[in-house]
Amino acid sequence: MISNYEKTKRQMQAVFAGEADSAAERFGLESDGSYVYLTFLGRECRISREDGMAEIRKSAGADYEEADFEIALSLYDMLSRTNARIVPSGCLVSMQQLATQMRAVTAPSNSGFYGGLAALFDHREEDLKNALRSIGAVPVPGADVSADVDVFRGLKLQFRFWCSDEEFAPQIQFFWDSCVLEHMHYETVWYVNGAFLDILRDEFKAQTAD
Repeated sequence: MISNYEKTKRQMQAVFAGEADSAAERFGLESDGSYVYLTFLGRECRISREDGMAEIRKSAGADYEEADFEIALSLYDMLSRTNARIVPSGCLVSMQQLATQMRAVTAPSNSGFYGGLAALFDHREEDLKNALRSIGAVPVPGADVSADVDVFRGLKLQFRFWCSDEEFAPQIQFFWDSCVLEHMHYETVWYVNGAFLDILRDEFKAQTAD
């Protein structure tokens, strides 16, 4: 049975099939007879000009593979909603503050949302830093491990990680440039967070497999 996520992805794919050329022109993206190419979260992506399917290279030199729901929906939303020129505000805000901008009744916390993955990184700061560097994230001061990540055309997220102590469990939090909602919907910000963590988890496990 096809999941609702897959149905939604296919629906958005069909819609975007007619917009790929327009997006390539607006953003000055490389394209050929078959695909439009771009970089997302430091990974090479391409979108079919014929049917709108989004594909990603999950590691350098790997073959393209069909993008999952989070990556595909993020690409479709950004390329449909964002103007060609992104001007970051330089002001970082939390997911809770973004929810407030949306006038949400309650602001979801992202401190404990990724508990299982936070446990994988706990007290392995150097391994985590190495994995972040390997996917193009730039270390910055703050928390036990923090890094800036270029999402698309200068639009950045900041990943912050705190190790556990006697009182608190390990925590992952995301901060974004305050202008992000001009370039994607609030739900999409969560998709991008998840897509980034999938990439980071895979790199972390690959590097620490030995």
